[in-house]
Amino acid sequence: MKERGGNALGIDEDSPLISKISQMPVAIRSNCFSVTMLSLIWSDASDDAKMSAFSNKVIQEIKSVAVSENADHPYIYINYAKYDQDPFTSYEEQNRKRLTEIQSSVDPHGIFTSRGLWRGFFKLQ
Repeated sequence: MKERGGNALGIDEDSPLISKISQMPVAIRSNCFSVTMLSLIWSDASDDAKMSAFSNKVIQEIKSVAVSENADHPYIYINYAKYDQDPFTSYEEQNRKRLTEIQSSVDPHGIFTSRGLWRGFFKLQ
């Protein structure tokens, strides 16, 4: 990433992206990064709100432990993000601006934006 303009994700590219944080001494945990995916399955649509509340609780508990261990990072892997999460939170404003400029130069008519033909999922614009 360094050779092509840097890391837009807000992750220190000199640290490992995925690691077994729980097995490492506390002193080095803050230099590591773990991506966690919570995958739930249920069969009754009437349980949607309950399952969403449950997943929010689990995510909040994981985040709480990460904060208490000084191992929290705002990065959210875009493919694992829930509909109500912002996967661009960790990107920092200058990176979001740079990505938006690149997007505008590659797609000047906005065809692949939320105002164009591409609906759903997460987009910068």
